[in-house]
Amino acid sequence: MSSIYKDPLDQILASIKTLNNVDLVKAEYTYGAPAAVEADAAGTNTTILITSKDLQSTYDGQVTVRYRRLNLADLLTLVPLSIKANAPTSTLQVAERLNALYGLKFTEDDIVSTPVDLSGTNGAGTVTLVAKPTSLGWVGTVDVTLAQGAVPIGDKILVTNLPGLYMPNRDDTKPYGEVYSIFRDLSAYAAGMELLALGTGSLQDLATILTSVTGDPWVVTGASRYSLDGSTIVYNDVTSGDPRLKTNYERAVIVNLSTNLSLGLSGSLLLHYNLPDGFED
Repeated sequence: MSSIYKDPLDQILASIKTLNNVDLVKAEYTYGAPAAVEADAAGTNTTILITSKDLQSTYDGQVTVRYRRLNLADLLTLVPLSIKANAPTSTLQVAERLNALYGLKFTEDDIVSTPVDLSGTNGAGTVTLVAKPTSLGWVGTVDVTLAQGAVPIGDKILVTNLPGLYMPNRDDTKPYGEVYSIFRDLSAYAAGMELLALGTGSLQDLATILTSVTGDPWVVTGASRYSLDGSTIVYNDVTSGDPRLKTNYERAVIVNLSTNLSLGLSGSLLLHYNLPDGFED
């Protein structure tokens, strides 16, 4: 979440520019520690000394300006301070949780960091945030009520370099057999498909069916673009038995193609068919 609070020093320099028409380049000056002073009618409660850094500074010398630091107690009226957090171990981590929830801009320069241990209360309890005296933007204290929160997703998902999306197989040198076959309806050859046995004994019968259905010259001997040599029928059953199959068909045959002899396709053939009405399985 981007911060709704701006850097205090940037705001101080912006106010100087608006009120005095003097544009101070931040890097050309040094800035003293903020000092608390009695609030005036304008509500300013802090002074800070701005000093030119060297001869390259556009303006020479030094000047003390007054401005108003924000009171942590004001957060009670600005944002909900009953929050969920995942086992914070310091007050600074509680402040950083407020940053994430509400777009605040607390840093280690703003909040006194002291240990927090809520292990005996299931992550619930009250934590007091105290502004550092040297904080440019904040003064005072405020209580934050905590309850155990969910574990941040970033704490658990540490390996973020993921593999590519799933493809039917990983041989990218040849078209996928799954894509070649999955859309084909072999129901007209259901009688022959039903008889195909697992293994390699029915490859010639399958080649005859594939040639008739696809018009491509499927063979069972030797390497070729459409070769079943070295292939294996690994499945011939209902389509619910394999997640790759289309369940709008009753049955399917799966054939694992040879990686070496099938020159035109890689992976597997997914061959779907429906049994004719009245067919006895």
